[in-house]
Amino acid sequence: ALPRAIRTGQPPNPMPCILLGQLATDTAWAGQGIGVGLLKHALARSVNGAVLIGGRALMVNAIDDDAAAFWRRRGFMPSKGNALMLFRSIGDIAASLEAAREV
Repeated sequence: ALPRAIRTGQPPNPMPCILLGQLATDTAWAGQGIGVGLLKHALARSVNGAVLIGGRALMVNAIDDDAAAFWRRRGFMPSKGNALMLFRSIGDIAASLEAAREV
C-alpha cells in the first residue's frame, strides 16, 4: 500500500505509479558524480513522464536494506507491507528538482 502522505486526497489504490528500474554506477566510476547525475536525470524524466501518463508517485524496489536507506535519504517512503518497496510523490520530486535549479 502507498504511504498515506502520497495518497491523501486521492482516490484509493491502485494509484498510478512509475517504476524506476535498477539504477547503479560501476564501482570504477564511483565518487565522480555520475550516479548523482544519473539519478537527477531519472527523476526529471519521471516527472516529465508523469505529466503524460498521469503518474502520482515514483516507485523503487530496493535490492537490500542498504539500498532502501539510500532511497529513504532521498525522500522516499517505504510501503507499509514491504520496507524494500519505496515511494515518493511526483509533486515532491518536481518541487525538489525546481528548488535545486534555483540554487
